[in-house]
Amino acid sequence: MSNTKLTKEEAIRLHRELWDWLSKNPDKHKGEWPGWEYNGGCNEAAWQDCFCCEFANDVTDEDGCVCKDCESCPLVWPITGVCCEPEEYDGEDEGLFTQWARSDADSKERTALAEQIRDLPVREDI
Repeated sequence: MSNTKLTKEEAIRLHRELWDWLSKNPDKHKGEWPGWEYNGGCNEAAWQDCFCCEFANDVTDEDGCVCKDCESCPLVWPITGVCCEPEEYDGEDEGLFTQWARSDADSKERTALAEQIRDLPVREDI
């Protein structure tokens, strides 16, 4: 995790940069983004390789993943406001991230999902 706390604006800007790169490189994963320090970039590691999760952890002062409720995520996710999957996942409505992670590398679907994740609207109440 990062040593410096991200602002909401920084988290969103970096989220969009990461996911824009992923939309253009559908055969890659988040950890392969050249913007990470460990890949020669200038951005410190973030929780789950996600700037929004890092921001949510900073806001809640939680030490660990808050993915299942995402109450502090600065973005609006389409399924009950969560990023990965609904808390009571029934196998029918996968979250965008799960769909992206399970999609075939180098597919048009993976690119489209990365674009959707990149362009998620900002939550105004955070």
